[in-house]
Amino acid sequence: LWSHLKHPDPRVKAAAAAALSPCLDHEANLRMVQDRFVISLPLLTKTLTETQKEIEEQRALPGQVLPSAKKSVKSDAATRCEQVCRPLEEVQANVCAMVGNCARSPICLGILTQQGLLEQLAKLCKTRHEELRKNLAYAIANCSPHGDNCRRLGSLGCCTKLVEFLRSPDHDVRLTTSLALMQLSLDSECWGELLHIFSTCFYIASSSSSSLFPSHFSPSHFLRLSCQRKTARSCMGLML
Repeated sequence: LWSHLKHPDPRVKAAAAAALSPCLDHEANLRMVQDRFVISLPLLTKTLTETQKEIEEQRALPGQVLPSAKKSVKSDAATRCEQVCRPLEEVQANVCAMVGNCARSPICLGILTQQGLLEQLAKLCKTRHEELRKNLAYAIANCSPHGDNCRRLGSLGCCTKLVEFLRSPDHDVRLTTSLALMQLSLDSECWGELLHIFSTCFYIASSSSSSLFPSHFSPSHFLRLSCQRKTARSCMGLML
């Protein structure tokens, strides 16, 4: 299955990653990867990098259509782009789930971090693919506790981008995003940034009839998860 991640067809890659992810959720299998397949771990980062490059190349193609072209031509180009990008995003979503499970091993996480995993995860935060958002937030949540990963992820702009995920109508996306933000908040710099973001949201929401968040989400959900920090009291005070 691991070798199928090198297959040229993104559908095969996505299926292989989807099959491997639940296997890595078991401690025995994770130890086997750590002991025997540790040399293959960089393949995960490589897969994320290559698929992202393909997506960016495909999304640049519709822009090459002449402005004077008919709307139907532009629509067809956008549709073709979406058809190509969708399987690639599914590959990224399933590989992120694998990363999230592998990150529970400090050895595996250390190797992935050295291979530029954090930078690639930060690039994926621009996605609007719901399944990818869910698994990406899960991966970030599990990668954050290692070393200075929290601070590095914060410096890459993950805090601001993840807050956008909280607008999602998908409960699982909001749940994993809250867990990721909770882990990032353990770093003082990330917490300061999140405190500023949420205090701004509360201020705008209290002075306007419209809210920055949908009706089914309350920022207090994130704050409840973050209450383990003493500094959370200052943000809770803003709510009161």
